[in-house]
Amino acid sequence: MKKQYILLLAAAGLLTFGQTALRAQNSGTAGGTMDAHIIAPITLTWEHPLNFGVFTTPTGPVVLEEDAPATPITALNVNNINQAPTFVSGAGNTALTNTAQFSAGANGNPGPSIWYVTGMLNAFYSITLPASSITVTGQNFGKTMTVDLFQAYIGGSPVLGGQLTSGLGYQYFAVGGRLHADATDVPDSYVGNFTVQVTYN
Repeated sequence: MKKQYILLLAAAGLLTFGQTALRAQNSGTAGGTMDAHIIAPITLTWEHPLNFGVFTTPTGPVVLEEDAPATPITALNVNNINQAPTFVSGAGNTALTNTAQFSAGANGNPGPSIWYVTGMLNAFYSITLPASSITVTGQNFGKTMTVDLFQAYIGGSPVLGGQLTSGLGYQYFAVGGRLHADATDVPDSYVGNFTVQVTYN
């Protein structure tokens, strides 16, 4: 009986030791690292207005379009864009057949709007333009016209975004649109504003 009691205690001791060993091996610890990377912020600068030039009152409804510039945009020519708008449609084009009428006005030469983007070299970005029409208002008589179908262009092609591959990270792009005019639009200087946004992809 005494032997059995001793063996039972020994077995219990082995069982307890085994459970303690298992608990000791039930977790592990390792080290890890953390890091962060700050890049140059993306910036956008307006360089040239979306300008439909100077023209006489049309005889009926017309649509004029400014699209991609005929030459690549550089720092040397960004302020010398001179591109007459294209007649798109309408019955009132008789007063607009002479492209010399689209001369420089108070806001400079006719042409698409030019924008300058800077940021991290080789980064991709997206361009957000107005989704609906924008009103331009005559400064003297308050008559209005609308501009819509805004489109961005790089290198003569329509785009939704670009890549900052030039220099230390910059790019120019153009924004065109369509102006709706008609015979009720009185002679005046029509002005409006629109917003463009660029975002890293």
